[in-house]
Amino acid sequence: NVVPTAGGMVLMSLSDSGMQYLVAAARANCGVTAGRYMFEARILEVLSPAEPGRRSTATPRQHLRIGFSTSSSALYLGDTDESVCFDSEGLFMAERKRSPC
Repeated sequence: NVVPTAGGMVLMSLSDSGMQYLVAAARANCGVTAGRYMFEARILEVLSPAEPGRRSTATPRQHLRIGFSTSSSALYLGDTDESVCFDSEGLFMAERKRSPC
């Protein structure tokens, strides 16, 4: 449920008809073999869409994980031993364990 926009430079999650309650994930197609690498991510907007016809709904929790994984790992970072990531709560995740940075 992630859609590329702006010529593939921006990823946007779907938020219609209850889709805002699902987790969205994407993987880059650039491989790292050795050396030091840097990448940057920027949150352009935070959406809190309401469902039509409902007065009060639970606010979707905004969460971000960014890191590295092997090509055969699960799409969600931190859920396997093959990925490491940082999350929006300031925690580092590796080997299925969360620890403060």
